[in-house]
Amino acid sequence: MKSVKKLVPHRVAKAASARTALPAAGEEHWEARRRRLRQELIDEGLRQFQARGFDAVTVTDIVENVDISRRSFFRYFDSKEDLAFSWMDDSGEIIRPMLRESLRKAGLMAALRDCFLEAAARHDSDPERITQLTRLAFETPSLRGRYQYEYVRWENEFAQIAQQVLKLSEARRYELHVQSALAITAWASALQEWARHDHRKPLRGYVITAFAILLKNSTR
Repeated sequence: MKSVKKLVPHRVAKAASARTALPAAGEEHWEARRRRLRQELIDEGLRQFQARGFDAVTVTDIVENVDISRRSFFRYFDSKEDLAFSWMDDSGEIIRPMLRESLRKAGLMAALRDCFLEAAARHDSDPERITQLTRLAFETPSLRGRYQYEYVRWENEFAQIAQQVLKLSEARRYELHVQSALAITAWASALQEWARHDHRKPLRGYVITAFAILLKNSTR
């Protein structure tokens, strides 16, 4: 009988497979090095994307200036597109667990507002890098499809989490998708406006304004 492997999300699988070969005592050191190299790849990729344009840069170009091989690059990212959207992955890591907790005290729209405010606070602590990555996604034609895909993925994830935590029937699933899509649109609008104004004001303020507009119009 053929063995059946449990399906694991590809990003989780990459990190997990790399760790299994390490002794427990080296876990902390490995994790610190992994975070450092991942950040170096992001910084180098962003530097080259800005200097030469996203489409002109290859994975080989990125790893040449980082202490890592081309093969090892793919332990961190599946592609240079994944690297360019690392900020969205990082935001998702903040939002998903917080959303589960927030839904125990509030409805989906209010819970997502709180989650996006927390994500905004993190972005405000590193505004230059996040602004550059955001603009890259907005302004690069070859990345626009991926940008939309990532938000659709968020919509599906958030609606599924809400359905599980709130124990709602399948009949309410469409409602949850609509609420998730509206909240994500408010977040994306705030992010674009923040980046357009060179992060002169905190992103949190734009998020608060975007959700206030959304909620005001939804009550008319």
